[in-house]
Amino acid sequence: MRFILAIISLLVIGWSVSALARFIPAAFAELSARSTAAEIRDITEQASSEQVEVEEVLLTPKGFEPAELNLPARRFILAIVNRSRVEQLSLRIDREAGGRLHEVRLPGGQVDWADSIDLPPGRYVLTEDNRPDWLCRIIISP
Repeated sequence: MRFILAIISLLVIGWSVSALARFIPAAFAELSARSTAAEIRDITEQASSEQVEVEEVLLTPKGFEPAELNLPARRFILAIVNRSRVEQLSLRIDREAGGRLHEVRLPGGQVDWADSIDLPPGRYVLTEDNRPDWLCRIIISP
């Protein structure tokens, strides 16, 4: 009888540890997403007080959404919301005709990113260095 109780106890403990192991990463990811969302919200609030608009781009496992931004020439906050599950990203903004304008490397654990951008009229591409098929065209009109 003690043997059966020991086996049942081990099974219950194993199941509990397994459930906990699945819960902890999700909880930390949600907490991380909340904290970075709070940081972006702070940048957004600051931008609205300065009359600067925020352009949010979602990064998914399939790439950037939207795939194209059409904006007037003005300073704006570009906010990348990373839901791609890729931990280390290297984001670039290049002129479509060539020439790097901006590059940022997001270390592992940094989910989202936002920065003030002021592009002259023209055509640009936002890409992730290791995934050339992930791109967002940015068209700045005069």
